[in-house]
Amino acid sequence: ESDGILPLISIILANKLPEATKKNIINILKSERYLTKWGIASEAIDSPYYDEDAYWRGPIWAPTTLLFIEAFEECGEQELANELTEKFLELCKNGGFAENFHAETGRGLRDLAHTWTSSVFIHLAKKLAK
Repeated sequence: ESDGILPLISIILANKLPEATKKNIINILKSERYLTKWGIASEAIDSPYYDEDAYWRGPIWAPTTLLFIEAFEECGEQELANELTEKFLELCKNGGFAENFHAETGRGLRDLAHTWTSSVFIHLAKKLAK
């Protein structure tokens, strides 16, 4: 059992989803259950399964952050995409290029110099600069 983001990642289907489903997923992801000061937690922070350093049971990850940002853009949620972009860039400034990050403090977890995190950072920084 879980209150994880895996079912919510279907937002990458964007406008192929029924409008009500798309809005529901976006509203869930925008809620305080998932969207923290630093980004989208991989498990709802109020979930009994949340663990601040249990890989997919809480931390924020660069690859899913990028998937969500691009899905939000595709869904016409540019403001939310920009907010998440800014949160992620700030997260990296705070926690380095860690493999994943503590969803509530932004502290880098695990490998503190991970290539996918730095790649997502560079990609998003270039997009924001345009």
